[in-house]
Amino acid sequence: MDRKKKKGTTSEETVKSESKRAQGERKISINVVDIVLILLILSFVAIAVFLFVPNAEWDFLDEQTAKLEYTVEISGISKEMAAKIQVGDSVFDGENRYMIGSVTNTEMNDCLEYVYNEISGRIEAVAYIDEGNSSSVQKTILVTITCSAKYSEGLGYTVNGYRIAINQEMSLCFPGYSGSGQCISVTVLETEAK
Repeated sequence: MDRKKKKGTTSEETVKSESKRAQGERKISINVVDIVLILLILSFVAIAVFLFVPNAEWDFLDEQTAKLEYTVEISGISKEMAAKIQVGDSVFDGENRYMIGSVTNTEMNDCLEYVYNEISGRIEAVAYIDEGNSSSVQKTILVTITCSAKYSEGLGYTVNGYRIAINQEMSLCFPGYSGSGQCISVTVLETEAK
């Protein structure tokens, strides 16, 4: 009987150890299997995030910064309105009002329309005249804008989330004018790898 008492525990000792565990005196032990399972779960979560988060959210992986110069053609505005766009003006996108560059050059021309000339039998470009006001010739203004843009694969150049691309219809706000135009050229002036 003495052997049983030395090797085993009495029912009183068992009750004491169970009451200690119930009071929060548990011993925490982590083994290799637990660590492997935790790493396996974390890897599955990382793979799921990588697969289901859109590519635009991973810009920090392959992003480059570049200094751009782009030209926007704004057609069909009056000479007075076109004159309100000045070199040095800040340019904001018309949707979110984020700054997307500053004006470095403007060039104003007559707005052209193409008409058929019955005498020569050819299509000719002539100055567009507003039918409501025959003395008012509509203008086309080419606005050159310089900015610092980010480039990412699949998205192209963006400035504060606003995409800059040729043939892109752009809604722009200047201090004296708001309107839309079409981007007709994009030139990379400098690039910086991030």
